[in-house]
Amino acid sequence: MRSGLFVEVRSGTQPGQKVVLKKKGIKTRNSYSFGDQYVHFNVSIPSNLTPRQRELIEEFAKEDQGEYDKRATAGASG
Repeated sequence: MRSGLFVEVRSGTQPGQKVVLKKKGIKTRNSYSFGDQYVHFNVSIPSNLTPRQRELIEEFAKEDQGEYDKRATAGASG
């Protein structure tokens, strides 16, 4: 793996999802070309939260649920 490589984690990336970085992997055997690099996303869930962290996560959940409700209502009406 080469150093200095950055991967943008896009909005909506889910656990278990993978991204293929074409020609960014290790050198292909008996060749001058490079293989593909696969990036697998895993999520680490914290077991201990500060009260502020919990508050922020709950606030995010409410906001996210509100957006989901808006999309569901819009889809049902048309």
